[in-house]
Amino acid sequence: MPGHPVIPGSYRARIDYERNIAATGADKTAKVTPDDFLELSIPERLAIIEDLWDSLAATPTFLPVTEEQRREMDNRLKEYEAGPQAGQSWARVREDILYELSEPQKNTHT
Repeated sequence: MPGHPVIPGSYRARIDYERNIAATGADKTAKVTPDDFLELSIPERLAIIEDLWDSLAATPTFLPVTEEQRREMDNRLKEYEAGPQAGQSWARVREDILYELSEPQKNTHT
């Protein structure tokens, strides 16, 4: 995309970004605007989101947890420890979700 910066993130995005800088002489410190994202395809935007999410996951100490969230995690852990077989596997939960999403809407109330 000549003339439009690509957010560095994935390896491919960084290569594209560097090629764009070299080709256009654009300033590496240029800010990216929301309109710049609209220039990207959906898969490119999803790749950026994934890269951003991965960067957050790599530094979990920077993600604050509220006291309410901490209590909820503690409660869920206690429930699990009290009966680890009481829940369902991720595979089963995922299967149920996908089934629900594939079913036509049964409730047509608005």
